[in-house]
Amino acid sequence: MPARRWSRSTSTRPRWRLTQVGLRYGRRRHQGCRAGHRGRTLRRAGCREPVLDVGFESESTGYLVGAFGLIFRTTDGGASWQPLLHATDNAKALHLYAVRAVAGEVYIVGEQGLLLKLDRAAGQFRAVELPYKGTLFGITGNGKALLVHGLRGTVLRSTDTGRSWTTVDTGLQVGLTGSTVDATAAS
Repeated sequence: MPARRWSRSTSTRPRWRLTQVGLRYGRRRHQGCRAGHRGRTLRRAGCREPVLDVGFESESTGYLVGAFGLIFRTTDGGASWQPLLHATDNAKALHLYAVRAVAGEVYIVGEQGLLLKLDRAAGQFRAVELPYKGTLFGITGNGKALLVHGLRGTVLRSTDTGRSWTTVDTGLQVGLTGSTVDATAAS
């Protein structure tokens, strides 16, 4: 099977590219990944779970998430990746669909209403209680609000970094898989 490639390039962040090899579902065991070609390519050697998202909070620190609880962190811009399965409140190994840095915090969303927030002091991704137990596909926000979204038009909004949530009525019954912050909106 040919490899699938994703690329991202901006003028303010380093260029990085992922190469996904051998898309196969597997068990919770993450056998490690290695970086190749000058650290710009992550080859999933032995990782059987699909990568579903990659997000960077800085030029050097980023996270990779995927199926069956797949989670890795890099602190060197992608030259190497360390598994973090042991550092998440995700005992069921639920799929992790998106990872984003919003207003200085790092969040991950997944199946069964799973929202994880990085507790920097503990070095752990801690579960955040939500009033929704369906699948969440994305996260977006700014300094004023955090939004998570998923199945059946679900959008939840927090204005206190995830301590409390309100449901946003979208009038939609479809899965919301993508979001962005309007660059012209005040932050």
